[in-house]
Amino acid sequence: MQRIEAARSRSGGDNQHEQPPAAVAPYQMCVPMNDKDPFASVTEFHADPSTDMFQIGRMPCRQNDFVIPGPRVGASGTISRYAARIVCSREPPYECRIFAGGFDAARRMTTAGHAFKHCPRCGAWAKRVATDHTCVLQTLMEPSRNVAGKGFFGLVNKSNTTLLGEEVKHYIDETREDGPLEHFEVDIADARELPVDGLTKNGVRVWLPERKQWFEVSVNGRLYAIESRTVDEKETPPSSTSSNGSSRRRHHEGALRSRSGAFNRPTANAEDLAPILTDGAVIDLGGVQLQFQTNYRSELDAKADNSELLEAPVVYGRATLSSVSTQLERLNVQCPVQLHSLRFTRASPGEDVPLDQIPHVFPACGHVFGYEKRIARSHTCPLCRTPGSLVQLLLKENSQLQSAEEQHAIPECVFNPCGHAISTKLAHHYSVLLMPNGRAICPFCAVHLDLRVPFSRLYLYCDSD
Repeated sequence: MQRIEAARSRSGGDNQHEQPPAAVAPYQMCVPMNDKDPFASVTEFHADPSTDMFQIGRMPCRQNDFVIPGPRVGASGTISRYAARIVCSREPPYECRIFAGGFDAARRMTTAGHAFKHCPRCGAWAKRVATDHTCVLQTLMEPSRNVAGKGFFGLVNKSNTTLLGEEVKHYIDETREDGPLEHFEVDIADARELPVDGLTKNGVRVWLPERKQWFEVSVNGRLYAIESRTVDEKETPPSSTSSNGSSRRRHHEGALRSRSGAFNRPTANAEDLAPILTDGAVIDLGGVQLQFQTNYRSELDAKADNSELLEAPVVYGRATLSSVSTQLERLNVQCPVQLHSLRFTRASPGEDVPLDQIPHVFPACGHVFGYEKRIARSHTCPLCRTPGSLVQLLLKENSQLQSAEEQHAIPECVFNPCGHAISTKLAHHYSVLLMPNGRAICPFCAVHLDLRVPFSRLYLYCDSD
């Protein structure tokens, strides 16, 4: 666990002559304006004893508290080595703010020179900002700044004139080997007040449940609204009068490929919204999704929870708090074709369970069977004749995505096509939660859900009425 905090002196009676605490090096964030000129924004962050910082990234090191390998593309991956950071407050209500990018072992962070950058003053988006972009200096000269951190803006030396303004420091560094460098230094109160904002190359996106919308997070903690991809805008759908079905099929496959591997980048100004993570928020890092959950409840919510007693869920007319697999065993669920009981409890070590006793399901319709070769090869449900594949029914007990009641209740639905069983409430929630690529996924295995039938009602055949 990595924490950002001020150094504290050791307490003890033996240390009569205590040394002053060593100065903690600041964190430095560099946003190059382009990949050609020495024109960059460098921001210093200093220790804050009231917050903790946690980093997420692909590289397994002590700087990353959460290591997410992610899918590999060639020799690299879609997740950055230091992808994002979350700053958590130590005081109630314990707000957690997310920022794009993370710091390395040298406490430094640098975005790619060709990554997207945004000018809050003129609202322009560009991968490369020219040295003659006047909005940066105009924003620097505004006197409305508070003291908190330090920002440095380096430009190629053009003149030796002194800038006016008491809060803006101007000096020229002539000790550099590549020539003199002009500096403009200003104190700010919040990183979001910087005149230039930047995104990471792979991007960090967050879905907020209270807004039900995706935003891209910048390195300064600004949120920019983005639209989920639905179809490839570059492709024109085939005409309805076309008799060639292959062209229509190729268009459909191309649209699916576009929706599964691409996402939109922001084009508008930042939203007037703080990057605070709330319970149920989803973080997307290069196609890998993380869900943020918190157990913190305010005093009003805690009183409301304590006033309501947790009742045992009623399953097929029976009130029980036992595990889901135990409940299914008691119900004596049977295969409607082979007419034998199905086994839901885990096999003991060394025990061999026959394949026809392992529950399988057609996710397209929800009918549960025991495995049988002819049923699997037919790709059609023998009861309702719905086309689909026969897959193993997967139960997720004690999942943190489910409430306490849902963890002890028999699931009513199944995701299509993966076969994960889930409650009706969560099935509706995740089937309409579209990822930045425009597709809904299973929260357990991240498989894309079917476009037409994302989930089905689960049908179990048992002795109970």
